[in-house]
Amino acid sequence: MTTVAVVIASHVPAFEAPGCERHTLRRTRRALVAASVPCQPRPTAVSVAVDDGDVYAFLGYLFSSAAASSSSHGDGDGQAAAWRARVLSYLFRLARLPASEPVAVWTQAGDRERNPHLHPHAHWTVCGADSSHDAGSLAPPSLLVLFTFRPSPLLPLSLGSARRAVKFVHGVVALVTANAYISTLGGGHFLCLHLHQAKLMARLQIAISAGLNDPVLASKCRVNLAYNAMRAGKFRKARRILDEERRVVATELDNNEELEKICLAADVYLRKTIRLHQEFERRRRELSAQDRAVVDNFYRQRVVRKAT
Repeated sequence: MTTVAVVIASHVPAFEAPGCERHTLRRTRRALVAASVPCQPRPTAVSVAVDDGDVYAFLGYLFSSAAASSSSHGDGDGQAAAWRARVLSYLFRLARLPASEPVAVWTQAGDRERNPHLHPHAHWTVCGADSSHDAGSLAPPSLLVLFTFRPSPLLPLSLGSARRAVKFVHGVVALVTANAYISTLGGGHFLCLHLHQAKLMARLQIAISAGLNDPVLASKCRVNLAYNAMRAGKFRKARRILDEERRVVATELDNNEELEKICLAADVYLRKTIRLHQEFERRRRELSAQDRAVVDNFYRQRVVRKAT
């Protein structure tokens, strides 16, 4: 009696050449064990690459419980059983095993949620046994067959290009994570107490936006630099940054409504900060030396004389 496990892979193993899917076969054996299918430590493994989508879909149906049930009820005049026997006979010759007549005993061996690398039509069947055998009494599979979809446009696959693509995706994920981390750290605390660090974070986010090719994020970060200039008392510099930013929004970003509102809010904040600072300086000149020593740390709109 020969027990055969037939697995239909759901994706193209991009980093493994056809017929050399060692990692995929290892994951397949683990998935069979996780699905309560006994498996020998090192069964004979055969990998078959299919380059036609219709043939691959037909194999998925052929080795499914639906095809087995239709054959057992006499539907389709046994065509599915005949095709399945023909495919298994070819697999036996490929694995150099003696061919035998298959019996339609099927057990679901793949759960897509638990084993996403397996096709839902992942089953195992018995060859050379009588119909009294059920799935629970079957011997561990001595032959493991893996069908993989290898469409012609993807072959020959350049492993160097694939690795560079994965490296690029990892780089983008790292940039997005760094941007989220900096955005979480930034804000009122650094703007009020650590002006130098706030400037560094804004400039770093501008560099990240260049890597992500995100001009909207870069515009927001330049507005943050304008706020930093206001905090340092460099009102003319802040005005130049905002004027330039409004020009960029109008000419290069198609009058982005969100950015226009951000620039308008920054402009209003700049005018109010200038007015409050002038009032503060006027009152400071009118105060005596003793009164000038009193510092109100709760005054948010104060210009920082020395960045720390």
